[in-house]
Amino acid sequence: MGKLSNDEIDQGLSDFVGKFSIGERNENGSCLLDFVINNDLFVCNTAFQHKSRHLTTFTGYISDPKKSDPSSNNTVPFYNMIDYILCKRRFKKTLVDARAYKGTKKSCVC
Repeated sequence: MGKLSNDEIDQGLSDFVGKFSIGERNENGSCLLDFVINNDLFVCNTAFQHKSRHLTTFTGYISDPKKSDPSSNNTVPFYNMIDYILCKRRFKKTLVDARAYKGTKKSCVC
């Protein structure tokens, strides 16, 4: 999804996305933002501040061109938020907390 720009905040998009979103928006993030707006939804897990390790739900690895030593691991991790919790925007005021969990471990606090 990516962080909202100041222009987007001025346009009222903060009604749909909280201020604790991370990273830069890609094409999929733009599609998700359009979906959220068109369906009058709110991205719940962007509304609450959590530790950075609790914001990211995906860790990937990319090659680091600065590490040219073949005997060492030449990859560096990158972190993304790719899982989102959506609710109808009218319920936004009833939220107490929301966060997505990374990994395949299933857990539910009901």
